[in-house]
Amino acid sequence: MAVGVAERESDSTCRVQEHADPRVRRTRRLLQDAFRTLIRERKFSDISVQDITEAADINRATFYAHYDDKSSLGVSVMRTDLHAAVVDVFKQKPAFTRENLVKFGTAVIEFIGDIHDGCPKAAADLHGALSTGILDEVYDVVYGWLGNNKTHLRLFPECSREAVATVIASSIYGAAFRWVRLSRREQSAEEVSRGIVAVLVR
Repeated sequence: MAVGVAERESDSTCRVQEHADPRVRRTRRLLQDAFRTLIRERKFSDISVQDITEAADINRATFYAHYDDKSSLGVSVMRTDLHAAVVDVFKQKPAFTRENLVKFGTAVIEFIGDIHDGCPKAAADLHGALSTGILDEVYDVVYGWLGNNKTHLRLFPECSREAVATVIASSIYGAAFRWVRLSRREQSAEEVSRGIVAVLVR
């Protein structure tokens, strides 16, 4: 299911897209590592750009040469991490099938669960600034997975590629957050994913 994400780091929770220039990669890695450290210690809303630059030992001008603000850094981290989690499940682009949808949903749900476990102080913010990156990445991965060959029409007759990607992304995303907040001990991530796919695919 890979759709061109560049080389990634092996950090435990948060990774972001790499750049071809090694100097850019090094600077972004420092900023990303600083963000990862801070997000495990405090709420996203309590982290400032100054906190990030001080932790990374980089000046503010350099930060803004790479990211618009702390939200763009956080969103980039979340998007790339989620994509990496999916790539770990699907080493090659899989067929668009019901069972692969279950696997994809499980990967997304477990990823969000891992964020809650690894960055508990940031969990509340996942419905705010950072949630945009997660939902957008789920949509983009599904949209790219469907491709231009109308493969989705076999499971979703007369539905557009955009509509299918929107419904799948929104359903899995919503189920994931409900799982981590309410019913995590009652069902596994796979059981939740299977239930969502059962509703989507008849």
